[in-house]
Amino acid sequence: MSLITPCAMHFSRSLSQKSGFYTRTTIRQIHSQHNPMPFSSENRRLFAVKCLLYMGTGFSVPFIASWWHIHRTVEK
Repeated sequence: MSLITPCAMHFSRSLSQKSGFYTRTTIRQIHSQHNPMPFSSENRRLFAVKCLLYMGTGFSVPFIASWWHIHRTVEK
């Protein structure tokens, strides 16, 4: 057995132990508030309006684009 093999095994073992410790502490610190939503949803009406505006804008873009494309070709 060469001298390189035990050194490489020790080095890889120390890296795995260090990275495991780092990821565990990072994961524990990220969710310290225990809330899955990054914003407050206490006011339900305001939350509903924001959701409808956000999702409605994304949903309506293809329809507005097709309407604009159809009317643009008719006018020429």
